[in-house]
Amino acid sequence: MYKIIVVDDDRFSLRRIADILEKQYEVIAFNRGDSLLEYLKENGADMILLDYRMPEKDGMEILMELKANLHTMAIPVVILTAEQDATVEIACFQNGAEDFITKPYSPEVVLSRISRILELNKLQNNLQQRLDEKTRQMENVMLQAITTVANTVDARDDYTGEHSVHVAQNAALLAKELGWNDDQVYNIYNAGLLHDIGKISVPDAILHKPGGLDNDEWRIMKGHTTIGAEILKDIRIVKIAGVAALHHHERYDGTGYPMGLVGEDIPIEARIIAIADAYDAMTSNRVYRGRLSEEEVLQELKKGRGKQFDPYLIDVFLKMLEENRLHDSSVLQMISGEQGSSPIEQSNQLLLRVMEENNRAVKREAMKDSLTGIYNRSYAEKHINSFLRRKHEGACIMLDVDNFKQVNDRFGHVAGDDVLKKVSDMLTEVTKDKGIVCRMGGDEFLLFLYDAEDKSKLRDLAVFMLKEYESFKQGNDNIVDTSLSIGIALAPEDGVTYLDLYNAADKALYFSKRAGKNRYCFHNEAVASEADERDMVIDIQQIKEMMHNDSQSRGSYQVPYGEFQRIYNFITRCVERNHKSAELLLLSLGSDVKGWNSPKELEIEMDNLERTVINSLRRNDVCTRYSNSQMLVVLVGIKEENMDLVMHRILKKYKNLQVYPQYEVNIETMLIKGEAFCPEEMEEGTSLF
Repeated sequence: MYKIIVVDDDRFSLRRIADILEKQYEVIAFNRGDSLLEYLKENGADMILLDYRMPEKDGMEILMELKANLHTMAIPVVILTAEQDATVEIACFQNGAEDFITKPYSPEVVLSRISRILELNKLQNNLQQRLDEKTRQMENVMLQAITTVANTVDARDDYTGEHSVHVAQNAALLAKELGWNDDQVYNIYNAGLLHDIGKISVPDAILHKPGGLDNDEWRIMKGHTTIGAEILKDIRIVKIAGVAALHHHERYDGTGYPMGLVGEDIPIEARIIAIADAYDAMTSNRVYRGRLSEEEVLQELKKGRGKQFDPYLIDVFLKMLEENRLHDSSVLQMISGEQGSSPIEQSNQLLLRVMEENNRAVKREAMKDSLTGIYNRSYAEKHINSFLRRKHEGACIMLDVDNFKQVNDRFGHVAGDDVLKKVSDMLTEVTKDKGIVCRMGGDEFLLFLYDAEDKSKLRDLAVFMLKEYESFKQGNDNIVDTSLSIGIALAPEDGVTYLDLYNAADKALYFSKRAGKNRYCFHNEAVASEADERDMVIDIQQIKEMMHNDSQSRGSYQVPYGEFQRIYNFITRCVERNHKSAELLLLSLGSDVKGWNSPKELEIEMDNLERTVINSLRRNDVCTRYSNSQMLVVLVGIKEENMDLVMHRILKKYKNLQVYPQYEVNIETMLIKGEAFCPEEMEEGTSLF
């Protein structure tokens, strides 16, 4: 329950608004602003309703204090006032108020405004959390990449291959000795890892030169600090990284570079890393000299007190050295999360773990479809092939949302995306641990089920999915004209590889769509579609009723091409005996633009043309697809003078359904008359334009 604090010096007004709110919210009431501020030191609130006119501190003063405090600045504040002065209202908004509620209070207005503000604030907080999380993820990836580059910089020199790790470790130990908290210690450790990243710009000839550097070489070498700071300037996850990179060669007496800062003007993080950096340089072999002895190291550090190093910090560091406390296991464990390994190993293991986890996360994301969150086509192929190599069984189910393009075109892609998400949710629920579900692209989905021995269960599953989609359509006018088509292929009978099963299921899916959509089909049934497999014994009355029901559909008959040939031959025989006419009409879908954007677009246009023809003609006419852009129609008993009317009707209805206005689409027709028509004499895809 939301907690709302109400502050009003008028007890009657306070009681009035509390009565309005108490049924829906937890209400805490104060009659003084100071009481509110005291309460908020230890407690939080979801909203504050603040009276504008109060003794001692008025509402404006309290509002300004609330918005200036990091602990309370995000709490939405609504001003309660009887003022009608627009300048007062503007001033309150300028100081951070969310809204105004005027006295006397209307319960409906109060509840409505408060509800709206709370919901909006909740949404903003959620969005901010998501944004912060994404930002942290991006910063982590960036930090991992830059840390890898930093290790690469160290790896360029055999003498300093572990320099950044040593500097990071010793800087963290010194910071812990100074009483810094764990977050601060971890930050300076990361800053130490990255402090020399600018050396990526220094040529090897300068970096590895055994003698002294000339002026130009020294200028290039000193430039690594500013380059490092530039590289790290946007790394918010380690806020001090850029500062440390820029200033770790400043000297306490002001003679350092790049800015010549003096004393405590140098950021303390840079002063700490400067000590750790110098110490590692003295205790390591370098190309220009060997490592110093322990006595020499102590002498050099003491000599730099107040000159190169901060006097207080170097004294603390020297004490740690004398007491042999530069190997605090608790600090090293906190930094690396590892026990029983050396600091160098710990750092490398930490970096490897981070990079490996990032790679795993990237791979996981690469498997998923960005819209629906289910697996994508690439993963489906790899997973199914891997499974089939172990076990040659399974069912590949292809699904397609019929007429989906029209949802996007008519109602927008948001509506279309919602359909795809609903379908993916349904399919995910269906598969669970029985297989995987993938989005193949567009409105196509694939299910692969591991257990596919029982064909009747697959039929039940297909029927269930069709019914589930029909239930989803109820009350959703945007998708009332859509449906599902399903194609099913089985291993091993339809194939033993992903590609074989995919092609088989896709053919079965296409047959389902050609057969009228909103149905399913097995691949073997599609192949044997012309074979009569009825094995039930039924009487003539049942057959008559069944055929009568099938004949009640509106418009012309739409049949596969093979059946169309036989029907045409039958019709021509009948009309000749009765001295009637039968006309054969060819409709070709064309464009004045060369080609279509994709076969999918052409298929959608042909679907529209097919629907138009079926709905425009009579029940005694018959139509079929002749090619991927043509349809054949038999018109029975039509008078020649009525042909123009028929074509006008078809063209008008087609234009209303056309979904690709960038094409100047036309339908050209050819009326074929004569005694016999032999489709084999027409070349496939004959162009009539």
